[in-house]
Amino acid sequence: MCRLVESSYQTDGQSGHLDLVIVERKGRSRSILVDQVRAMQDQASMSPFEGTFKVVLIFGADTITTEGANCILKLLEEPPGYLVMILVANHAHRVLPTIRSRCSQVPMSPLGQEDLARLMVEHEGLEPGIARVAAALGEGRPGAALAVVGGKALERRREVFEARLNIDRFGRAATVAAAARIAKTGDAEQALWLLLSLARDRLVRRYAPGQDKLLVHADIADLIDSVKADPILLDEETDRLLDGFLQLRHPYIPNQRIMLAAALWPEE
Repeated sequence: MCRLVESSYQTDGQSGHLDLVIVERKGRSRSILVDQVRAMQDQASMSPFEGTFKVVLIFGADTITTEGANCILKLLEEPPGYLVMILVANHAHRVLPTIRSRCSQVPMSPLGQEDLARLMVEHEGLEPGIARVAAALGEGRPGAALAVVGGKALERRREVFEARLNIDRFGRAATVAAAARIAKTGDAEQALWLLLSLARDRLVRRYAPGQDKLLVHADIADLIDSVKADPILLDEETDRLLDGFLQLRHPYIPNQRIMLAAALWPEE
């Protein structure tokens, strides 16, 4: 995201710039709804206020409902001359073929983790070790890597990991306390992300011992190695953690602590 757009962007999905319209999923909704698309159409129908063009950014174009996608299709078929629409999708194949055929596709492949880590050292002034972890957690996506640093994920790692490892140390009875401890550290989605990366590193340790370069959290390998893990149980835990991401999108999830406890609860 360019600095001009970033400076105008607000967390409610609206833009501080009169000629910039941003559309994205609201709250825990899994989709961009047709009402959001219609509101965007109303704004797009008005001529630019300050510049030559009006820009519409749609984040998550692959999550638009069918009804909403059909509304966008009508706009794409006969767009005003001043309108620039940018549709961002993680999975292009989920966007309606009729929409894809009317757009110029610009693939943006992830950067290599070493390249991204180097850029973060050069341009953000990060320590090489921290940059490497952020690049690995960001999976080659610069914005995600910067969010790791800005979102304090690295600072909360040890607290989250210690809480998780206590379940292996003390058994199932420690699960509820571990979930409460993790929930207190901050955002539940980020915690799930960290827990998934921990499970991955523990599996790497089991099947590729001594290969520190394969670890996301190589800088705290001593903590990862402090408790041995059953790979079968880790595989099952990974599935539950992924389910946790889906639960977070549900508008009626009762309590994030309960969700975390369910994701971490060891099988019999």
